[in-house]
Order: sequence, then structure tokens, then C-alpha cells
Amino acid sequence: MQKIKTYPSGLRLVVEHIENYESVSFNMFVNTGSTSEDDTNRGISHFIEHMLFKGTKNRSSVEIVTRLDAIGASVNAYTSKKETVYYTKSTKESLAECINILSDMYFNSVFDEKEMVRERKVVCEEIAMYKDNPAAVADELANSTFYAGTKMEYDIAGSKSSVRNLTREKVDDYMAKRYTPNNLILSFAGNITMEEAEKFVLNHFENKFKSKAEPILIKTPEILTVPTTKYVKKFKDNEQAQIVISFPSINVHDERYYVLSVFNTIWGGGMSSRLFQIIREKLGLVYSVYSSNESSNYGGSINIYLGTTMKNASVAVSALRKAMDTVACDGITQQELIDAKTNIINNLKLRYENTAYVSLYNAKMLALFGYAYKKEDVIKNIEKVNKKQVDELATQIYSSPNYVISMVGKDIKIDLLKCFKNVK
Repeated sequence: MQKIKTYPSGLRLVVEHIENYESVSFNMFVNTGSTSEDDTNRGISHFIEHMLFKGTKNRSSVEIVTRLDAIGASVNAYTSKKETVYYTKSTKESLAECINILSDMYFNSVFDEKEMVRERKVVCEEIAMYKDNPAAVADELANSTFYAGTKMEYDIAGSKSSVRNLTREKVDDYMAKRYTPNNLILSFAGNITMEEAEKFVLNHFENKFKSKAEPILIKTPEILTVPTTKYVKKFKDNEQAQIVISFPSINVHDERYYVLSVFNTIWGGGMSSRLFQIIREKLGLVYSVYSSNESSNYGGSINIYLGTTMKNASVAVSALRKAMDTVACDGITQQELIDAKTNIINNLKLRYENTAYVSLYNAKMLALFGYAYKKEDVIKNIEKVNKKQVDELATQIYSSPNYVISMVGKDIKIDLLKCFKNVK
């Protein structure tokens, strides 16, 4: 059973009690990410995420990880364009110590200058690592071009230059504005009741906040103006070309969100998908090919990823265009619809056996919509999707005249846009 509470400070709590589980997952979900930054502090959300593990007034960085390892808890964190999340998964007996440590990190991190110098170097190495990954470069190239002019344009980690310019003053200012109680969601899932969670929250969080509550604002979708069709490319001396094609889709508040999920599963969600069966199995042009959908307050995209040799790049892109035209004109089959819905529903049921998934999902939904969807609600929404809805959305997406193609490879003279457009 799922329960939600908002505290006087503006802090929100969501708890999903799951009986007969040993584990409890805890999320400290801060509603801030790279879309909350500006040109003066690119990468600061990600940098702060790193720094919170580097020591507090009460614990060194070694003591933080040593204690969590000693109790067998898993701990990690991540930063996205929209949120920064710190999370643990432990037995119920070890939960109190997990919460104590994460609360200490949230309120008492010291941001030692020597540690900041070291961590700037670490983040710069992380940036370099991704720059050496052709698939990651192609993805970021497509994203920055597709979302040009919006806050989604920028890389989560920032640039090496912006990270080197992050100061203690910038960190303090950002945290004062973004690490606020009304921007924080605490989410529990597993072997814990609402009453037990409330005691932890009161002692380790709510009683430590000094600021007053401000209204919790659910962001309304921005209108995304997709650039005219663009082909962007970058040279890398690799055997394969990494290609991403992004089409405008729907924002996260669109009532067709679950229709999009069904379509993406049919189109490029697995080994039985159209993309995999045509481009890989039938034509043998690629090893990896799939699609994903990104929906946010800044609009949405459906993205196709493929890796192929340079000599097969133009053929693969042409074959992809033909497959897109087929699904846009002829639609899906009834069996594809049935199989995709079954796939999504059964995968959801399996994910709900993982308390870490439930805890994070509930926090995300609360941040986006102001309430958390129950598993049963999601299943009902998937079951309602019909063939006509999927066909209409597929036609809308793949009839768009505006899209972005990115390519990372050794032959940047090849014109994939021409290959993609001139399919007969």
C-alpha cells in the first residue's frame, strides 16, 4: 500500500509497504539536475552529487563507505537532467544507519577544498571517458542538437572548463537554492510501514530544516521547437559508425504517454521488435539496434540507435527509413499490440519485486505529477491502449519533416541525411 505525506517545511514523503520482504530501499530524491543550471555553473548538480560522499562534519569519506559496506547495504547516487538521487538498499535492521549516514551527507557535508580539487579532476576524467565512447558521443551530439535552445541541451557533467571553475561559493549558492525541503522527496519501499518511516523523517530531516515551506510547483510543459532537419557528425577513427536519429515525440504530461510506450516496445524495444528483426536479423547490417523514448516537460523525442561499419552505414540508414515508412503507412498488427502490452505489464510486475525500482519510481512520479501512480493504475492504462492510437501516433512521429541525425565515425564525408531522405 502506498502512502504520501507533505510536511510543514514542504518536504514530501512517499512510502510503499511491501509485505514479506527483507529489504528496504530508501531514496533521497532532490528535484534538481542539469536543467536547473545556467552558464555560470554547468555540471554543478553532478559535482555536488560526487562531493556529498567526500566527508561530513561527523564522518570521513572512508567512514561513510566502510560503514555501509560493513552492514551489507548497497549505496549509490546519480544525476540526470532533471534530478539528483542518493539511494540505499538494505535490510530493515540496517535501515536506521543508512538514513543516518545519508542525512549526515545532506546536512553536514564539509566540501573540503582539497577534496574539491581532487574531485574536479575525477569528474574531468569521467568526462574524458565518455568522450572516448563513440556511442555516448553520438547520443550527446543528437541530444544537444535536438534540444538546442532549451535547458535539455547541455551535458549533465558539464565541460572540463566549467567543472574547473566550480567554486565553494557557487556550490553553497546552488545548494541554498536547490537543496531545499520543498525540493526534496524521501521515498521508501519494502519492509517498512508509514509510521516507521515518519519517525525516521522527523528525526533525521524535518526537524533539521529551518526554512519555511514554499508552494510545490508542478512544471507545465514547455513548447519544444524542433530545429529544421539537421545532420551533425564527428570524426572518430573507429571501425563502426555510431548513429542516432531523433524524431519529435510527446511531452510527459501527454495523455498518449502509454501509447508511446507500447509503440516503442513494438518498434525497437527488444529482439522481437521491428528494428531488430529487419535491420539485424533479416539484413544483417548491424549488431546493435534499438529505440528509446524520452519525455519531459521540455517535450519529447523517440530515438533510434544503431552501430554499423562505415561501408554499411548508408544502406542501414536507408533500410531504417523504409521500415519507418512501412510502420507509418501500414501501422502495427493486432498481434504486435497484444504481445507488446503483455511484455510491458509483465516486466512491470517483475520490476515491482525490486524495492529499489519501486522507491525510485514513486519519487519520480511524485516529482512530475504531484502524486504517485500505483502499479494497478499503470497496468490499466497500458491495457486501454488500442491499435488505432498506436497507428496514429506512429504516423504523427514518423511523418514529421523535422528530425536530427547524428553520426560518429571515421568517414564524415558520407551524407547520411541524403541517404535517409532519398529512399524510394
